[in-house]
Amino acid sequence: MSESSNEVRVRLRYPEGGAVLDYRVSRAIADRLVRELGRHGVHVTVDDDTHDKLASFPHIEMWG
Repeated sequence: MSESSNEVRVRLRYPEGGAVLDYRVSRAIADRLVRELGRHGVHVTVDDDTHDKLASFPHIEMWG
C-alpha cells in the first residue's frame, strides 16, 4: 500500500478494444475521472490498492 492515504488506484476499462489501465492518483482526481471519463463510456473503478510501482496518471496537471 502507498505511503499516502490520499492516494488511490484508478482502473480504467475502455469499452472499445478492452484496454485496462491502472494508475495512482489523489482521491479528488479519482472522483473527477469517474465523472468525466464515465460520460465517454470508460468504466472507472477506485480502490486503495496502491503500490510504489503503480504509475501516476499521465498529464495529471490537467485534472487538478
